[in-house]
Amino acid sequence: MSIMIGRSLFLFYITFVLYAWAHCNQHTDCTSCTADDGTLGIDPCCWNPSTSTCQTSLLGLCASGSTGVTYNCPTNPPSDFTYTDDFGRNYTLPFIASAYGDFNQAQVCLNNTVPDAQLIGVYNDSRNCSSVLALLPSQKTIVVAFRGTQGATQFVITALNLILQGPLVSFPPGGKVFSYFSSCFHGIWNAGLGANLKSLKQANSNYGLWVFGHSLGGSLASLTSTYAVHQKIFNSSDVKLITTGQPRTGDLNYAIAHDNFIPHSYRLINVADLVTKLPEKTNLDATNAFHHHFEIWYNQSMLTGANFKVCKQAEDSTCSSSTTLIQSLSNDYHNTYFNTPIDTWFGTGCV
Repeated sequence: MSIMIGRSLFLFYITFVLYAWAHCNQHTDCTSCTADDGTLGIDPCCWNPSTSTCQTSLLGLCASGSTGVTYNCPTNPPSDFTYTDDFGRNYTLPFIASAYGDFNQAQVCLNNTVPDAQLIGVYNDSRNCSSVLALLPSQKTIVVAFRGTQGATQFVITALNLILQGPLVSFPPGGKVFSYFSSCFHGIWNAGLGANLKSLKQANSNYGLWVFGHSLGGSLASLTSTYAVHQKIFNSSDVKLITTGQPRTGDLNYAIAHDNFIPHSYRLINVADLVTKLPEKTNLDATNAFHHHFEIWYNQSMLTGANFKVCKQAEDSTCSSSTTLIQSLSNDYHNTYFNTPIDTWFGTGCV
């Protein structure tokens, strides 16, 4: 009797697997594939970008290299703002570097790198988070840039918030973000950045907005750009965001909200930068922490002329996520962008 029951269960399992494979295999695009929850939601389909095929999951888990999240389907970057190394090297780098100094140091840094930049202010909050605000008349642009962690205390607080993955708090434009990022953002915004940003826009109505940030500052840049559009200070089409070494800032719903508000967005990653992998996820489809688009992966170096890959998935297993912990710890990829110590360069006047 037990043998018959065992055979029946085995036949049922084989039938179930074949059915699951068949119903997933019928999909020919990622969106319909990942929208298919399967039988009673226990065998959802997964899209494999490398083979462009729809496959069944194993107990709800997608195989490595596949995704079951529709948002994570391969997407092309916007054609009206293509990332270039020149833009990252000659604008993103110096503005972020200037944010690590005080007003005078920031002014010297910008004078030596972006001479027509007009520094408006430096803003700090009680948590030691900091940003600069500037005008760039030659580009008809207002620029906001955020520095990363500075000092042992802030480093420990930020690291623990990411490693322990919590807590998440609601963010007005949508989704949830890590509480320390939210606190820093609101602290700087309310310390004068928000009011002065509005005033600058009112005085320069035809100017757009560029937002840059490194590490913790990358997350603050992400939040600030999203919030500025959400508050209707800027139109979505007029905002450009580029970050370096940005960790995962919030959950999947925040990533979706961010992309809705900020389609012109790029996250630069230097080879195996460890911070960009935090909070760590063994399953890239886990929704509690999710990168937003688009990753620019410098997979060998960031020397002048270095090649980079434009990654079409927010969580792309073929890009920086493919690097190992050993690689991440083998070099200071996090604080060296464009072959420059991004957090100390201001000390030499950015020359």
